[in-house]
This record gives sequence, C-alpha cells and structure tokens, in this order.
Amino acid sequence: MTKAFIVHGHSQLMYEIESYLRSEVGVEGVVILKDQSHSGETVLEALESRADVDVVIAVWTADDLGNANGANPTPRARQNVIFESGYFIAKMGRSRVIIIYDESIELPSDLAGLIYVRMSSWRADLRRQVIRILRPPRELLAEMPDLVAYLPLADKVEDIAHTPSTTRIINAVDVEPSRMGGVFDSRGLRFDGNTVVQVHKPDLPVHRENRTFTMWLRFTELGGPVSNGIYLPRFVFCYGGEAHGKSFGLFHGSPFFEPAMAMEPGLRVFFFCDPRRWSLSGEDACDSGPFSAVPVDRWLHVALTYDGGYVKSYLNGRLVTSIARGHGTEPCEVMNIGGFLPGKEEPYSGYNFHGYIREFMAFRRELTGEEIDQIFHATRHLVQ
Repeated sequence: MTKAFIVHGHSQLMYEIESYLRSEVGVEGVVILKDQSHSGETVLEALESRADVDVVIAVWTADDLGNANGANPTPRARQNVIFESGYFIAKMGRSRVIIIYDESIELPSDLAGLIYVRMSSWRADLRRQVIRILRPPRELLAEMPDLVAYLPLADKVEDIAHTPSTTRIINAVDVEPSRMGGVFDSRGLRFDGNTVVQVHKPDLPVHRENRTFTMWLRFTELGGPVSNGIYLPRFVFCYGGEAHGKSFGLFHGSPFFEPAMAMEPGLRVFFFCDPRRWSLSGEDACDSGPFSAVPVDRWLHVALTYDGGYVKSYLNGRLVTSIARGHGTEPCEVMNIGGFLPGKEEPYSGYNFHGYIREFMAFRRELTGEEIDQIFHATRHLVQ
C-alpha cells in the first residue's frame, strides 16, 4: 500500500491534493494530521507515529508575515509547516519530500536543492514527481549512468543492471547452484564463510579509473584476533589480478600480519591485497584506515569511491573519511562478493564474509555525496 503525508497550513488545497493523489496518481493512503485523532500527543509524537509513508507533500502557503530587522514584512509559510517539512527531510531524505509553494511567499534562503512545485501548475508537476518517487527503487537505480553491476541479493543471484553480468554462486561443499537450498532466508543471501558470488564483467574499473561501490552489510560474525592484536580479515568483495593477488576491495579486520604493525580492526578499503605479502611494505597492503567499527547483527550502508587520487568512505549516506591514495587495480573480468573461492584462491582459511550483503552496486565513476545519500534512502526500506 502506497501512502503519502500532506504537511499543510491554513489552505484547504490539501484536500484537493488528497483527492488528486488518490484518483489520478494511485496513492492508496493519505495522511492529513488535522484529520487524525491524536489526543494527548505532542505534534512531534503525532508526526513520529504517522511517519511510515512513501512520499511527503508539503504545502507552503502565505499564512504568516515575517521580516528581518528593518525590512518590510513579506508573506511566509507558517513556522510549523517549515518545521514539519524539515522533520520529514531529515527522516526520509530530501528526494522523497515535495514542496508545493505559493509563488508570493518568501522561500527560506538555506533550503535550496529541494523538490519545489509551483502552486500555479501543481497537478502535472506533482504527478510526475510522485510517480518518480514511487517507482520501484531498484528499477530507478538500475538506470543510473555508468552502473556496471547491481545485485539485490534478496531472493536470488541476479544482476539487474542494463548490461547484466554473468553471475554464479559457489560453495565449498556444494558447488551446484541448483542445489543451494537454504542459502536465502528472510534477510537475503546468507554468506556463511563458504559462499561466494562471482560476477563476470569485462568493464570493471581497473588501473586508476574512477569507481564507486555501494552496499548494505550485516555482519553475523567478525574475524577474531589471531595473535598480538592482529584480527583475521573478513572480505566483503575483491577483484583485480588472479588467484591470491586481488588488488582492490573491502574487508573488515587488521591490515597487517606483523604485530609491530597491528592496528585496530575496522572496515577498510584496500589496494594490492595479497595476504601472503601483507607485511612486506605499505604499498602491498595500502588501505584507507578503519572508517567504521562494525556492530554485529545490524544493517549498515557502506559506500566507497575512488577518483585515482583519493579514496572516500561513506557510512549510512554520510562521508566519514577521505584519504589520498594513488594506486591502480590490475585488469580483471571477475569480481568476488563474499571473499575468496574456498580452496582455490584463498591461501589461508577463514577470510570469507559471514553475514548478509544486499543491494550491491558498482559504478565506473565517482558518485557524488548527494547520489550516495539518495541510494541510501532509496534502499534502506528494502533491508529493514
């Protein structure tokens, strides 16, 4: 059931919008707080208890007057309307909040970049924006430019990018995909330390080409300490080169095997990662530093970008690290999601991921922070 919330002031336009959403756009449920019974609740409590919606339409009309010191008063939207709009922007992301505004009002100067619809022509513009928002997020995301691969990993192994890759799921014990019963559960594909998804793509970003990878992660088990503060790495994805010599990817753990170089465990982006040579030099185990401590049994949205000079790491849609790195990735047409092929690529045991990886996306360009935040908000309901 698709639902909308209408933020409103004194104008009765909200009822016209409600009727239009139901009859012309196909929205099944519309929440207007004025018509809701919320005895004893504060406004914020009433918003929180009714905020489980797909799209928000905020109607900004000339209900108040305001001015800076010494200036003439100008029409403005009510303060509670601005507050409620900000609440939903923070909760749902600005890509799901549409503002219908009276052209006579003064718009807040620090709220540029939102979705604005003029009141004088709101019907067609509102319909177009709502349909865009309510489209299945995977369908919308699959159209993003320079998308190399998109694997939802919810109920099957499939690349839904416009030029899909060839994928296969591999297990150390049972390598026949048709016999992989029990791998999927209510949270998606379960990686148990033996499961690896291979993605065959001839256009993976290599050398120092721009790239972005985004995904949802839920660890069910972290690598424990081996000795002297060194934590066993657990690889989320890797590619580049052959056999042991993967040269780009993401893992959780410590970056080196030498006790003198031990560092705290965390999520790390790596280059030139041959586990047999980690202790030889910094360039053989070049990583971005831990950009997140990892909780167990909780979803995290992780994104990393590389522009040939800097690695940037994002957590839940927000930039957390930006570190200078100038290394390349060896040409390769196969990417592993979940770690190394057990018994074939892995020099030691226990390096593979334990948990769930969902909505895995790879791009041949550096996405902006705004685009990464949009992906985070567009996909988070898929993993809840």
